[in-house]
Amino acid sequence: MQQRAIPLTADEIKRMAAVGKESQTVEFKQQGENQTDIGELLISFANAEGGIILVGVDDKGRIVGCTDQSGLKKKLIAAARMCRPPLELLMDYYFVDVDGKEVLAVHVPARHDSVYSYSNRFRIRRGDRNEYIDGIELTQMARARGGNDFEQTVLPELSLDDIDPLAIEALKQGRAKLGGLNGVGGTDTASLGDDIDMLIRLGAVVSERGKIVPTVAGVLALGRDTQAAVPQAVVLLARYEGKSATRILDRQFAIGNVPQQVDSVMAFVARNTTTAAKVVGLYREDIPQYPVEAIREAVANALSHRSYYDPAYRVQVNIFTDRIEVVSPGGVLPGVELRDFRGYARRNPNLAFILSWMRVVESWGTGLARMRDEMAKVGLPDPAFTTNDFSVTVTLYGRNAQVPGQIVDPQAVTRPPLPPHYDALKLKARQADLIYSLLQSGGGTISPRIYRDRYSISEQQANEDLVMLMNMGVLGRTGKARATRYFLLEQETGSEPTREPTNELDIE
Repeated sequence: MQQRAIPLTADEIKRMAAVGKESQTVEFKQQGENQTDIGELLISFANAEGGIILVGVDDKGRIVGCTDQSGLKKKLIAAARMCRPPLELLMDYYFVDVDGKEVLAVHVPARHDSVYSYSNRFRIRRGDRNEYIDGIELTQMARARGGNDFEQTVLPELSLDDIDPLAIEALKQGRAKLGGLNGVGGTDTASLGDDIDMLIRLGAVVSERGKIVPTVAGVLALGRDTQAAVPQAVVLLARYEGKSATRILDRQFAIGNVPQQVDSVMAFVARNTTTAAKVVGLYREDIPQYPVEAIREAVANALSHRSYYDPAYRVQVNIFTDRIEVVSPGGVLPGVELRDFRGYARRNPNLAFILSWMRVVESWGTGLARMRDEMAKVGLPDPAFTTNDFSVTVTLYGRNAQVPGQIVDPQAVTRPPLPPHYDALKLKARQADLIYSLLQSGGGTISPRIYRDRYSISEQQANEDLVMLMNMGVLGRTGKARATRYFLLEQETGSEPTREPTNELDIE
């Protein structure tokens, strides 16, 4: 709750006016000032240390009073409302009778939640002047004022044990691949140095009094129990009936560190969007309603660049019949026009850098371009971006549920049941679908990557599904590393496993 100012007395106003000049926290004005000048003065104080405006005192400190109290009050309120964010409810104002003359006193609090603007201009109080701020200074203030240094906050109650070693390994492996791909560094993890030194350089942890302590960025990207330290780091997922947010058909919370949240969101989207299919000969090609990579980019960018400062806000992913909306708290940084928005003005640079090593987000602001490219490849509109003072929303418009002339939604297609010995295994729906496809194709192989992309699941989940089928004796495996392929084994009682097939079920 905003703490209200203690009203000034007539004697206090006379003492302030008697100084005869303005200062860092005091400004003299007369009632003839225009609305723009008042608005810019309000934001100048709000962006600095706060201050007091005395309307009815001239530049030399002489009390001249105000005659049009009603008009002056309306002008002040209009100016406060036009500030961004609005200052109307944050300031205090009242009239004081000073020796028979009415003086309007306006208290403007110092605000550290945002950088305030008036008519898209940013000012700050320095001494007795109101100076423009822009460029690098504006970006730095935005990061500091909008909670954008929050990712650097140290969490002294935690320790290195709160960082997941599996996440550290994923970080190192991702960095090794990134270095090899870009011709920088080696293709193994040996050159990355000691784990703790690496985490310190990335801003994931700090060394305090001989103890390694995680930062918010470190817990967000690599934490074991992220929500225990940063409870607002949750994604709200909802599937609505129709095209409006009326009736919810499915909902979920995505938790864990950022990479885990991305995987959870993708699984939810796969469950709540349609998939068409076209059949060519014995092969079937699945056609998702939305390009998987475009959704993944939108979600990863939202989690990477959102404001984590305010515990009241969450990333939201809302699925409608015609579109998916990804809402990221925080808005764009001041000075960045939406029409020029390319994702370069990062709110959480340390988090973004760590996630780029882990291959969750792109490192050089190419994620939004890739999102557009993925949509264009399948003939869908460009992502739409909208923003306000509190959030950025990315909207992806999908294809119709039915692709003309093709089979609709393979999960709804009536097909012959699997042989009884497969049904007895109590397989997951996607595992059963894979076996059906292999049976229909008369053999063939599938790679973990293709399986992952087909069913919109994580790489880890894909490997677990395929290894599970192999351990059941359903699948065999051939090749190593990127050449790994799985093929269907004969399941009839007493038969020998079939030879490894040479044809591939999916064309990469």
